[in-house]
Amino acid sequence: MKKNILLTIIATILISTSVQAAVDPAWYDITFILDQHLWLSSGDADISYLGPYNNYLGSFGINRNPNYASTSSWINSDQIWGPEESTLTFVYTSTTTRARLEHVTAAQKYMDLGFVVNHQGSNQTLTQTTTIITESLNWYLGSNVGLQVTLPNGNLNPYKGSYTSFLNLKIYAEYGTSNQLLLGEFTYPVALYYKKKSNVADPIVTNLTIDRYPSADNINVPLLQQTGNSLLVGSVTFTSNDSTSTGNYSLKISPKINPTTGDFAFYHQTSPSSFTYKVHVPGRTNPSYKKFSIPVPTPSGNNTWYDFIEIGISGVNIPQVPLLAGEYQSEIVIELEYN
Repeated sequence: MKKNILLTIIATILISTSVQAAVDPAWYDITFILDQHLWLSSGDADISYLGPYNNYLGSFGINRNPNYASTSSWINSDQIWGPEESTLTFVYTSTTTRARLEHVTAAQKYMDLGFVVNHQGSNQTLTQTTTIITESLNWYLGSNVGLQVTLPNGNLNPYKGSYTSFLNLKIYAEYGTSNQLLLGEFTYPVALYYKKKSNVADPIVTNLTIDRYPSADNINVPLLQQTGNSLLVGSVTFTSNDSTSTGNYSLKISPKINPTTGDFAFYHQTSPSSFTYKVHVPGRTNPSYKKFSIPVPTPSGNNTWYDFIEIGISGVNIPQVPLLAGEYQSEIVIELEYN
């Protein structure tokens, strides 16, 4: 089994030469959390026990980066936290037709559900395929993400079996304008059953999600090189209810360009100019110019796989020859492997 996602990071030499949107992602910090117990995501919870309640699925939060006022982009702006900076748009997407639990083997069987989030001081229940909510950020916005299931009327015996669903959240600044900017994205997976799991092999629900940090944009390369510090640019969350697995999962982290033998590197967008850097997982690996793998911890007592890692960069190696000014981009591939 292999599944991979990309983490794109952008560095700028002489930032003033780069065209930027009015809002900089580095001014924000975003956190997405999936319930680490995976109660609603592992396929092991019975819908009949949930009741008509708001059951916890996860949470999210967004705030001003504590150091936003010291970023070069802020210093070179009008330095006013106005509507462009504060007006955020939350785009929620779920299953087609409407938000619902869908039977894994019988498409005609489903249960309506609502995802509960808090915006503008009150709970809102999301039932549509797409819901768009706008809210103003002063210093912090956040909410738990809950789930409420509506059982069908009448005889429920035919509804026995396993169900899945999801809620995808995208957070934008300047939504709908030419400067529209995606600040963060996360998918909350749902896997449950009613009374009895489906007779077919239990559905294996595996989720690999990336959270790209605002710090991955407009990286101050000279400062990173001079200080020798590391910079966190993103995180990866892996979950799976593959309780029958006899093997092991691991996360392979490699450069997109020449992944087998190449180095992690930033590449100029219009010329051959480039420079290398190191990647590491804090507390788990040493910095490396080359690809590496990290094992996912074996399941705990609830037989579900879970891992959360952050991706850090350091060891910027700028060559002796002068670099061209402008924007440099690098892509890191995070690949899920099973063996």
